[in-house]
This record gives sequence, C-alpha cells and structure tokens, in this order.
Amino acid sequence: SALARGNARNLINRILRQLAIRVACAYRTVATEDICVVAGIPPAEIAVKARANKWGKERTCMEWQLQWDKRTSWTKTLIPDVRQWIGRGHGEVNYTLTQFLTGHGENGRYLHKIGKRGNEDCVDCGLVDDKAHAIYECPRWYGERAEINRAIGTTLTPQNTINIMCTDEEKWRLVNSLCQKIVGTREKEGLVNG
Repeated sequence: SALARGNARNLINRILRQLAIRVACAYRTVATEDICVVAGIPPAEIAVKARANKWGKERTCMEWQLQWDKRTSWTKTLIPDVRQWIGRGHGEVNYTLTQFLTGHGENGRYLHKIGKRGNEDCVDCGLVDDKAHAIYECPRWYGERAEINRAIGTTLTPQNTINIMCTDEEKWRLVNSLCQKIVGTREKEGLVNG
C-alpha cells in the first residue's frame, strides 16, 4: 500500500540521514540533502531506485546530480559536482571541515539565526560574519589564507575550493588544515567567550 511504502521510505531516509551525520561528524540540524553529499551517501530515493534498477555508480551519480542541481545552499555552492566530490579518491571529512562545508558552527549569521548571538557581526573585524567570511574574507586570517594561496598557486574562493581540494591529496590537506585552524579556533574562542 501507499502508506506502507511511505513509512518504509521515511524509515530509510531517517537511517541514511543518521548514517550521513555520523560519517561526516555533523550537527543534527544540517539539511539532509547537504549532509548526504558531504558524506558521499546517496539520498534514500536515489539509493532505492539504484538498487531496484541495478544502476551502476555512473547512473546513480547522474540521477543524484540531477536532484542536487535543483538545490540552493552553501554546500551546493561549494560542491556543485557530486561526481567530482565522491570520486576524489583521497581526503576524509572531519568535524571542522563539515562545519565549513555545511555553514554550521562559529559564524555570526548562523549563531544569530539560532539565537546564540545578538548580531551577525564578526567578533574580529565587525563585518557581517556569514558562512564565507572567516575562511575567505576576515582580515584576522589573512596570513593563513595568503600562505595557502601561495601553496596552491591561486586565490581560494567558494567557487574553486572543492576543485582545488579534489585535485590532489596535498591540496586537500592544505585546505583542510586552513579549515581546522580557523573553524577550530573560532569554536574554542566561542566556547570561552560564550
């Protein structure tokens, strides 16, 4: 019956979501579509269709990409190509990288949205502290960014970050270390400063 199929689909969605959250070390408030991509786990509807129709990885990725193309989110801005992300062959996601990729964590706009801060301003420079601010713009982290930009041979932007990370293991390590430094430091400071 339709009700039984709906209940089964909901159960599969919950299980895959929980798995993706654990794989990527994410907060439970992250959007299912975003965390599935970050974790490299196809959404339930696609996983079920792939299994039922005996799709290979290529067809599964194509269908997933069609669904992903309809999405607008910070994660989609950073990871526009599902195939590139899941086929990279190197690099593990971790807590701080996931915070950055999903836009959760220590940014003023998010903290203001969830009621943990009275405004959206960066505590370091006073500019609007959105998902991109600390990694790409904040003057406090200029030196760290300049070092990474020299090492990768270009300026890191939201549009090229994942392309750079997926290029090779060393570039993944460099960008990941930048995220760990900035996101990790901001989180520690946020805990201390409340």
